[in-house]
Amino acid sequence: MANHYVQFSELVAIPSSDALAWIISQLDRSGLDTEPPRTYDWRRTDFSQEARSNGFTWSINTNQDGSQDLWIYSADYGNPDDVASFVQAFLQRFSPHVVWTLTFSLTCSKIRVGAFSGGAIVVTAAEIESFNAGAWAARKARRKRRATMGQTEPGATQQS
Repeated sequence: MANHYVQFSELVAIPSSDALAWIISQLDRSGLDTEPPRTYDWRRTDFSQEARSNGFTWSINTNQDGSQDLWIYSADYGNPDDVASFVQAFLQRFSPHVVWTLTFSLTCSKIRVGAFSGGAIVVTAAEIESFNAGAWAARKARRKRRATMGQTEPGATQQS
């Protein structure tokens, strides 16, 4: 049996103590059994209020100059969409002019055909754009196959 992984690692600069307090209020999952249900400022995709996971692992890093970063990572399985949603909510509140990126890998514990890929996400306060290498390769392959057979993409006109 093979294990499939979604892995990533990236930093988010923490500009203020208010930003740090917001991060902790949004990500700290301790005490969920005893506290009243929380409301979150970001979209969570695959777990309920009682879930013990955020879709990623996190820690606060303090740098030598005293500045702080949020380290967002996944060694096994993480959810890049949840990361993007969280970071966008953060940027909207604390860093509206920042452009933040995340690259991720889709890997497998055994060498299997089609089990490896990856992608990237670009996040701003206004939008989230994502790229999946496997989907991109499939689209390109379809276009190339159609071109070799003299067909065009639906809605496209053939150039002479």
